[in-house]
Amino acid sequence: MVKIIVKDIASNWISFYSLEASDEANDFEWAEIEMDYLSTCNPKKCWEVILEILHQTENEHCLSRLSIGPFESVLFHHSDLILSLIRVEVKKNPKFKKVFAGALQEAVSDEEWDKIFK
Repeated sequence: MVKIIVKDIASNWISFYSLEASDEANDFEWAEIEMDYLSTCNPKKCWEVILEILHQTENEHCLSRLSIGPFESVLFHHSDLILSLIRVEVKKNPKFKKVFAGALQEAVSDEEWDKIFK
């Protein structure tokens, strides 16, 4: 089995969404498929890739797709694990808070929202 590292998944996922409307995007589609898999089957690895994508890009389209794609998916499937990680990340990473605030507000209860953003 080939071990695919977090940085590779992140950079290829960014390439896929940066080139989304072109034929070149097909070369990077595997990263989108991998993130879909990770969001349901390996939330810790998905979380690592999400943070790496945030680190690697400022592309608004990519960040928007990250928010409505892998982030929402991993939150939906593994909220018990992910919410504790979110609480920590929000406090130390303003970019994280900016990118994911909208998705979080719709995905969590008002009580949980207050815990995260206090």
